[in-house]
Amino acid sequence: MTEPSIRTALCREQDIAPLMRFIDAEWRAGHVLSRDEQLLRWQFDCSLVPGWHVAAPTVMLAWLGDTIVGMFGLTGCEMTLGGTAGSAVWLSHWFASPLYRRHNVAYGLLRAVLELGVDVVATNGANPMATKLLRAVQFETVGAVPRWIGVVNVSLAARLLADCNEGLGLDAAERFCERYRAEIPPGGPVASGSTVEVLPWRDELGTAWDHYWKDQVAGTIVGTARDARFVRWRYVHHPRLRYEVRLAMRRNDGSVIGLTVFRVEQVRGRTETVMRVVEFLGNPAAQTALARATLQAARELGVAYVDFYCSSATVARGLEEVGFRLESMTDDEPAFPTRLQPLETGRFCMTALMRLPSAMRGQLNALVRSGHLYLTKSDGDQDRPN
Repeated sequence: MTEPSIRTALCREQDIAPLMRFIDAEWRAGHVLSRDEQLLRWQFDCSLVPGWHVAAPTVMLAWLGDTIVGMFGLTGCEMTLGGTAGSAVWLSHWFASPLYRRHNVAYGLLRAVLELGVDVVATNGANPMATKLLRAVQFETVGAVPRWIGVVNVSLAARLLADCNEGLGLDAAERFCERYRAEIPPGGPVASGSTVEVLPWRDELGTAWDHYWKDQVAGTIVGTARDARFVRWRYVHHPRLRYEVRLAMRRNDGSVIGLTVFRVEQVRGRTETVMRVVEFLGNPAAQTALARATLQAARELGVAYVDFYCSSATVARGLEEVGFRLESMTDDEPAFPTRLQPLETGRFCMTALMRLPSAMRGQLNALVRSGHLYLTKSDGDQDRPN
């Protein structure tokens, strides 16, 4: 148990400055959350959680007297559980000062979070130690969130692969990238499709998206509620990153039938860019149109490749139509780099864990196999500025 002298409590307004100093001194000097209060407030926002009214950043803090000795960040949302709405928090920045780890600070923070009583607690990108601790308190694991790759420019992608995979020459990298080349099929309809138009997000279209979300999507998946309120908060009004939000609309009646979100990320210290798709939802006609529009945008922007992390193979079918392939996770094949700030070598497995409501425990792997769990790289803290 946590030592009696250690107490845990949610961050208050007066705790923000000490928290930022703690991040700088104990986590990493110069970390963006130690110097950007607006981003800190956005990152740890629980305004979307049903019934919550918390103004300060939702960070569970561990204190020894007047000194912060640990933190656990919470990003809140509404969760759809196959049509039933629930409350949820995504966990990140779980850290205890090394000087006080013998006091079980990390575990005390976890227990305090679970005692908040939200329906779903989840995290994305957990390390092995965190995974072990979370599994001990009824979290279930998605061992490696699948990643789809579409190469747009073979020579640019090959340069990145050759620099990130030891012993891989440029010629071999180019041959490998050809296998992942994404192209709009020749002779097919134009990117917007013959019956579907792809449009940039406009706030007045939010109601139409909500109709589609509520009537066609929410009842079929388990995952963060991607309604218009979430889209605006997570993407349209992100304080630091610029996302492109595109909607698929039927030409004949103006109804919205799909959505995709992406951003372009430049590799630090290099000229290459990569497109990160973070949402891809829609009926088959919308998927086709959105995939072609996304690939066309990637070509125009000159990116090396496009990637999409998602737990559901069902929603990636439209991307597969234009040549995206599920990335192999075997060590005998080169790895497309994931971490670009700076460019990092090695294979990155994004482990997700969820603690579902008691009536649903034990179902996570079945939800993944059936395509009903919808979890992407934007959930939690995986698509972020460094």
